[in-house]
Amino acid sequence: MEDVKTMLILEKLLTKGYDSDQAKDEKHLHEVLRTTDNPHLFMLICVALGKAGDIFSVPVLMALAEETSFKSDVAKEAIKALQSRVEKDSIAIMKDFFVPAYWKTLWIGPIEKFISYVACIAAFIYPETMLEGEAMNRLGELLTKEITIDFSPYQSFHELRLCSPNWDVQEDLMMILNDFESDLTLEGAIKTTSVRMNEDSQVADNIINM
Repeated sequence: MEDVKTMLILEKLLTKGYDSDQAKDEKHLHEVLRTTDNPHLFMLICVALGKAGDIFSVPVLMALAEETSFKSDVAKEAIKALQSRVEKDSIAIMKDFFVPAYWKTLWIGPIEKFISYVACIAAFIYPETMLEGEAMNRLGELLTKEITIDFSPYQSFHELRLCSPNWDVQEDLMMILNDFESDLTLEGAIKTTSVRMNEDSQVADNIINM
């Protein structure tokens, strides 16, 4: 049985249409979309988002459109419905907004650093075997499906890891740890002042929270 909050939000979107103050309601629907295996509920939410959702629903729907289950086709229809309500040509940034590749992460750092990135994630997932070849290769190949990265002259993450002469995991992981600690320090300092995020940063945070 669907929870009352979800059904009330769906009723509001389907009967009243888009409202500029519905961000929290949409975020709740996004969370339900990610976790539900109920086809009826999933379809209802997608219909509601297509009819009255904000453009910030697009990346969530884009991710679900890549599923191999029933969710894919339903999410794609919701994207089409949402797109039909948006005048893309009126805002330059909307040019590629409904193109799936637009939302795919692009790796812009040295390819050797990608090995360290994989190792850092592996440390949380496989703490006992984080640097073992098979675990690293499995995770690396999985991440390359989600991140656009040019491995040339290598053909795969496996080749990169074996042949790269410039990878120092200890140095790279210490750099990541120091950056993380710096971010925490900066965040704490900002909270004690009257500094507020500018609009661009707020939008970036909204996108990250999708």
